Amino acid sequence: MSAKKQNDKNLEKILNIRVSAELAEALEETKWSLRKSISEVVREAVELYLDNNLKGEVKHRVDEILHKQAK
Repeated sequence: MSAKKQNDKNLEKILNIRVSAELAEALEETKWSLRKSISEVVREAVELYLDNNLKGEVKHRVDEILHKQAK
């Protein structure tokens, strides 16, 4: 099984978000530069945001959830 298909199996939730036209354009540009899908770019950005902004017990619980998912 390809890595992409395996990764897709681990993704269980679909979230719909609204962004400004400018952010959508920036994501389009970014996906080509990084050679990733917009979904990958957004997932990585959200994980970085959570890692950099959460503190204390909430950060610990979120870290446990994300590390459990990676296994």
